[in-house]
Amino acid sequence: MHLGRGARPEALTTEQQRLWNVLGGRCVRIGTEDSDCDVLDVEGAYANWLDDIGADFVILRPDFHVAATTADPVRLRSHLETILNELHLTADGRATATAE
Repeated sequence: MHLGRGARPEALTTEQQRLWNVLGGRCVRIGTEDSDCDVLDVEGAYANWLDDIGADFVILRPDFHVAATTADPVRLRSHLETILNELHLTADGRATATAE
């Protein structure tokens, strides 16, 4: 999951969006009642956390561990590219077996 104050699919490249969708990834915008968000941060817990870590974007693994954080959309794309490369995906988004 990619979440944050600026978590919009268009923050990713077209290929990253495609692979993210194939993997079942979601982009979730967190915000206040007066914002155009997917999830309402009622008590400001997410905003406080993002402020504390100096981030606007977070990539969460399926087990909810934080894979990457950044305040910059360019760094978000870079972090996600690294993660996608480490998954050794085929063109259709399937993982390939690798020998170490």
